[in-house]
Amino acid sequence: MPMTETEMVTRRNFLAAAAGLLVLPKPGFSIAPGLQLVSPVSRDGEHFAAGLPTARNAPHLVRLPMRGHGLSLDPRHPDEALIIGRRPGTIAVKVSMTKGTLIQQWSAAEDRHFLGHAVFSRDGDTIFMTENNADSGRGIVSVRDATSFRVLAEYDTHGIGPHELMMMPDGVTLAVANGGIRTLPETGRVKLNRGRIETSLVYLDSRTGQLRGKYVVPSTQQSLRHLAVTPDGRVAAALQFEGDKKTPDVPLMMFHHGESTLKFATAPDTVWNRMRHYAASVAYDPLSDCFALTCPLGDTMGIWSSAGEYLGSIAVPKVSGVAFHDGRGFASNELGEVYQIDLLRLTATRLAHFPGMQWDNHLYLARV
Repeated sequence: MPMTETEMVTRRNFLAAAAGLLVLPKPGFSIAPGLQLVSPVSRDGEHFAAGLPTARNAPHLVRLPMRGHGLSLDPRHPDEALIIGRRPGTIAVKVSMTKGTLIQQWSAAEDRHFLGHAVFSRDGDTIFMTENNADSGRGIVSVRDATSFRVLAEYDTHGIGPHELMMMPDGVTLAVANGGIRTLPETGRVKLNRGRIETSLVYLDSRTGQLRGKYVVPSTQQSLRHLAVTPDGRVAAALQFEGDKKTPDVPLMMFHHGESTLKFATAPDTVWNRMRHYAASVAYDPLSDCFALTCPLGDTMGIWSSAGEYLGSIAVPKVSGVAFHDGRGFASNELGEVYQIDLLRLTATRLAHFPGMQWDNHLYLARV
């Protein structure tokens, strides 16, 4: 697919970034008034939260005490983000993306560890986080006061290794991806139950923890990881494959919208084979009513309609994060690049390059 370069930073600008401020792309590059793209990033073994430029706000690098993964924006303070450490992690922080400061830092309880994602309640008073009971391996959603981070309750996720969770459009139901993979902080990302994976999508009542539905993936070698939800409640779930890497034709996305079972996305076998068994993230674009699935090992992004029809792919090197606003798509990768995505033409145009930066799996739009 055609890609054009519109920005290459100089070494002098990159050294300025090392002092704490990201390089600004050309003045014409802006997301939208009052918006910026944010994501955890890494550089030379150090970790940051990064804000990409808008027309009126300079971006910031906020140094983090851990490698960040999932990010959740505070509805009460739109420039503040809760960032969870990469699984299995023990640290969560809150940062101001406009001030470039770390506001608060918390640690997991001794017998718990964080699993990479959190989401706020609609009013911003409560945080829901995926965690693991280190002793039993049981997956939980901790319910926390958004100001003090105090645990108010714990809900069973009815599975192992819950990863991403999202609030459904009703503002009450939580959708949780039980990855099925058990890990511990002391053994890092070593998968302790490879070959015995039960992965599922569950729905919980955020007020009580009551299980509203559990839908198991019919495979012991795949793991549900990330979620995207449409305004009418259709869920797309991204997977990674934990079996023999020579296995062909492995689908990496599933859909659910009230059915009795999960439905695998369909695409030509050549598409799945190109994706090489791993999806990094999934996002929904309301304007086009499409889902985008990023696959960095295959240098590709797959596009499906919300009804599940495969529409095509966009070539983007090492693509990981993706976000949409008013029909404009943006993607990031582990090479420090940012692209604009055109879903109609299935093209990607490089907007900026920050050498040495490695964007994490997820890209978010934050109001400022």
